[in-house]
Amino acid sequence: MNVIIYFIEANIGLILLYLVYRLLLEHETQFSFLRPFLLVGIIGSLLIPLVKITNENLVSGMILLPEITVGFINQMQLKPSTSFDLMETLTLFYFSGIFIFSSQFIFKLIKLIFFLMRSKYTIKNGLKVIEISKGFATFSFFNYVIIGNADSLGSFEKDQIILHESTHLKLLHTLDLFLLEFLKIIFWFNPIVYTLSNKLIAIHEFQADEVSVRNYDSNQYCSLLAKVALMSADIPLANHFSNSLTLKRITMMKTKKTKIKMWKLLAMLPALTLFVLTSTAQDISKTKSKVNAQETPLTTVEQMPEFIGGMDAMFTYLSKELKYPENAVKDKTEGKVFIEFIVEKDGTITDQKVLKGVTAEMNSEALRVVSAFPKWKPGKNKGVDVPVKMVLPINFKL
Repeated sequence: MNVIIYFIEANIGLILLYLVYRLLLEHETQFSFLRPFLLVGIIGSLLIPLVKITNENLVSGMILLPEITVGFINQMQLKPSTSFDLMETLTLFYFSGIFIFSSQFIFKLIKLIFFLMRSKYTIKNGLKVIEISKGFATFSFFNYVIIGNADSLGSFEKDQIILHESTHLKLLHTLDLFLLEFLKIIFWFNPIVYTLSNKLIAIHEFQADEVSVRNYDSNQYCSLLAKVALMSADIPLANHFSNSLTLKRITMMKTKKTKIKMWKLLAMLPALTLFVLTSTAQDISKTKSKVNAQETPLTTVEQMPEFIGGMDAMFTYLSKELKYPENAVKDKTEGKVFIEFIVEKDGTITDQKVLKGVTAEMNSEALRVVSAFPKWKPGKNKGVDVPVKMVLPINFKL
């Protein structure tokens, strides 16, 4: 699938997810629904664009046209070597961002792992609890609970913190964080990704707070939140007992919890439908065109389709239009690209695709030229025009 189309569709999905959440669910308190909603929405935005509607009635076999060879003959003068290639520049920019953000993630992860390996811990309720006397954040990471500024906290306060962090661990919030980090690496250019990340992390804290106040006085717990917030610093890749959400968390704990109204759930369906249709519209269109034809392209016919003017005219057209990709020339890359296409009953060329290729640039060039074919004289069976599947081998040779 075209990578650019996938990125566009995936980002459309993330934007729709954010809009639905912002408009319908921002102030809801049913956290057991909100978290899976965001997780399923994020994963769906990544996977739905990959789903393609295909025609299962494809016929194996092919009609192989004579091979045409394209060589490099003074083509460098057609395009200066210093010309600006926007697509290559954007690709380089994107992968530079991937490298920077993935490097940051790996560095943070290694730093955190080394910290946990060097620290002494005690086992409490099956968790490895590390107490740090100096200024440090209070957080959890898988089965580790790190309590910062432990000397300033009483045993009762530590128990509250451990209960809060154990909730993060039981609900597997750390796995959510890894998904969010992956999302921020792949779509580092999309600000919506960071907003969704913040929303999901906030829900993590609300869920853990909800469990904690069941066993402790809410006012006492809120006081502990404020106390720890004043002593904490930020640590990445971890579930935090305290962060900039402290005031929102205190407010949320004092807010009456209600279930999400049914009309809001129903209102989400149009957004989901829109996204699915947007992601598969191109493939649905292709499938419908095949169904409407009510005929399977043939691979054996009485009268073959013909390029207007005959084979000589086709070779003249291809020789004029085909260009040897510059990068392939520089790398001295050669090879054959096989392009499959269908000559419809009206002579139009459809369903062009690379059956077997060499490099992305060579494949793209061959596909471009075949896609631009003018109308052919259609094939016939018993005097009736019929669609015919054909394959054209294009040999790139220096």
